[in-house]
Amino acid sequence: MSKETKELQSKTVEELQTILREDREKLQKLQFSVHQGQHKNVRDLRSHRRHIGRLLTLIQQKSTK
Repeated sequence: MSKETKELQSKTVEELQTILREDREKLQKLQFSVHQGQHKNVRDLRSHRRHIGRLLTLIQQKSTK
């Protein structure tokens, strides 16, 4: 388990939802810049999507407890 994941697990559901909202906005801007050709590293999209998935998983786990 990475250091970042441990830090996320210590946050509340509301904090995770705030982070999720910000990351979704970042992903949208990144997708736009990749499609325009301004950003060349397409792997950043994958890492952002995976991070969002981790956040969604943690939110789901915390809300069912």
